Amino acid sequence: MRPPTGLILCLIIFLASCTREVTPESDPPGSLIPRDTMVVLLARMHMAEAILYVKQKNGEQVKTIQDQYFRDILDEYGLTRDGFEDNLDWYQQDMEEFDRMYGEVITLISRLQTEEDER
Repeated sequence: MRPPTGLILCLIIFLASCTREVTPESDPPGSLIPRDTMVVLLARMHMAEAILYVKQKNGEQVKTIQDQYFRDILDEYGLTRDGFEDNLDWYQQDMEEFDRMYGEVITLISRLQTEEDER
């Protein structure tokens, strides 16, 4: 079962609003994720959250698999959770650019969902 597009968009907006304090104009993290890669990574993280949400709504226990879902995605990019959050914090310093990135995240998720619907 695929999560509804509205649910995915709500999750994206919610997560985009959750930020840690960032020092303005700080240096990029030592392992800066390229912008285009960050867009794909964010889309994958949100899709994983949506899948977990649907599983939980269907009565499944997701706590045991939740951390593994995210760890598997981050491992593919050679990142720890802290490394991901450092990159997220760095990109959020320029909120206009970050909003544009999230526009691309939403477009990517919508495109993937359309492709899945067409199968």
